[in-house]
Amino acid sequence: LAKHMSNHNTPYSSGVIKGVLTDMVSCTKELILDGKNVKMDDLAIFSVGIVSKKGAKSAADFSLANNVKGLKLRARATGELSNAQINLEGQLKESSMYTVGGSSSDNTPGGGSGGDGGGLDENPLG
Repeated sequence: LAKHMSNHNTPYSSGVIKGVLTDMVSCTKELILDGKNVKMDDLAIFSVGIVSKKGAKSAADFSLANNVKGLKLRARATGELSNAQINLEGQLKESSMYTVGGSSSDNTPGGGSGGDGGGLDENPLG
């Protein structure tokens, strides 16, 4: 990811980006293990959930060893990465692969991609 990001018109090297991302992951882990939700705009809200083994009859009967199987990272996409936004952009990208009227300038059946050189082999995220 850091290498990909450094190729997108940024003055930062992939090493600097990797360092920032590593620190971000470390801080996020620390905060969610402290019971806090971490919201990163246009990415996700991260939190930790408890996976239970079985219920306890009372608070006095509860123990981690007997009642908790483990923890689970939860992430709910937000903003630009939300399901609604990804679906919309995916539909727009798919519709741009076809031309109006059934003809295209590159003589391929079913139309071209509007002359932008894109096609089915194009990276859908880039």
